[in-house]
Amino acid sequence: MSNYSPPFVNTSKKSYFFVIPICVVTIYALCHYYSPSRPLIYQEVSVDHEEFNFFIQRYGKSYTDNNEYARRFMVFRDNLAYIRIWNSQNHSWTLGINQFADLTISEVRAQHLNLFSSSQNTYSNANNEALRGSKYNSDQIKAPSSVNWVSKGMVGPVINEGQMGSSTTIVAANNVASVWAINGHSYTELSYSELYDCVGNQASFGQYFDFIVKNGLTSAKNYASPLGTCNKAKVAQPVATISSYVNVTPNSVSALENALALGPVSVAIEADQPAFMYYQSGVINSNCGTNVDHTLLAVGYDTTASVPYYLAQNSWGSGWGMSGYVQIGIQSGPGVCGIQMYAVYPVV
Repeated sequence: MSNYSPPFVNTSKKSYFFVIPICVVTIYALCHYYSPSRPLIYQEVSVDHEEFNFFIQRYGKSYTDNNEYARRFMVFRDNLAYIRIWNSQNHSWTLGINQFADLTISEVRAQHLNLFSSSQNTYSNANNEALRGSKYNSDQIKAPSSVNWVSKGMVGPVINEGQMGSSTTIVAANNVASVWAINGHSYTELSYSELYDCVGNQASFGQYFDFIVKNGLTSAKNYASPLGTCNKAKVAQPVATISSYVNVTPNSVSALENALALGPVSVAIEADQPAFMYYQSGVINSNCGTNVDHTLLAVGYDTTASVPYYLAQNSWGSGWGMSGYVQIGIQSGPGVCGIQMYAVYPVV
């Protein structure tokens, strides 16, 4: 008996990604989608299947069996349909396929969001009063029409948090690295893993900055990945320090712009809506809510653009959005996606 198997079928790993699945998926799709009022064209399924296989290769996806493959394909098709419809309409931003395209919204929430704590991030007059008259007090700043700390070389590379749920640790560490560099030091990537191990991954900006006030923060090179327990020997080797941090007046455009004139700012947003999750380019100016569940590093703004926006660095890798960045519209109140609700910046 011949041991021949089709060239794209890896029977040793039972992946069957290009031969058996297309049969399973096509039958599944026909049953799932067909109705007298909604005819399904095989060619449409085939085109979407090609996009799905490209998606699998690009993002290194793998599935347990053919049933899981078929289910993920149907989720992918639903998300792809949403993206196509969105992009056919008149919006100020476009959506695109990214690493979340085979996940439902509830799965993205469970795996990547819901870890932001606002308990220590309420506005405090004390934090601003202590710095009144200081060059670090954003209340004393007259903000320019635009600021971009990335172009000034004061922002580090985009990080992909994966399923660690560690966006706030990343944002806090990168924020300190930026203000440290702005204050005359060479830019050094700082360890978010130290914060992850020593403070936890569900703390607030204030709790992370309190830790850094007391201990400083070591380099990412020295403390490269979470160890599960706090490595006190590495904690004792800080390369950057801060003296305090300031809670930006909430729900205020001028307050956040003034703060950004001084340096990058840690902000919280709602990220669990498709209009944000599949962001590709342009300025988000609605459709994302204010139930904050994720954090970003705001790194600038531009009030002269046709749609004024804040520029922010995400922690979903450089393949997300505009090479890892997003433009969020400037609006009054809590702001688009709640970006003006909880904003904090460290002071060297």
